[in-house]
Amino acid sequence: MRVGYYIKDHGETRADVTYFDEDAKVDLAAPFDVEDFVVAAAQWEWDYNDGWEWLGEGAVFSMVVDDEDIGDFNIHVDVQPTFSSSRVK
Repeated sequence: MRVGYYIKDHGETRADVTYFDEDAKVDLAAPFDVEDFVVAAAQWEWDYNDGWEWLGEGAVFSMVVDDEDIGDFNIHVDVQPTFSSSRVK
């Protein structure tokens, strides 16, 4: 089973499906949690497509399994600050 996604909000269609690599094939005998794949897709898109400028709260990912649409999923973005420091002179 191949799992992929596309983002209608960005003008993508079924022709633009991004599939997870072959190592991410889903075992039909095991429990399948599509939301794990949605989160992984959102993290990848965030990391490689300009974060907030590209993917914000409420984006909708359309998930595809074996070339069949299985549903749309809202993305929720949590804000986690990153800290750094420098010595005061």
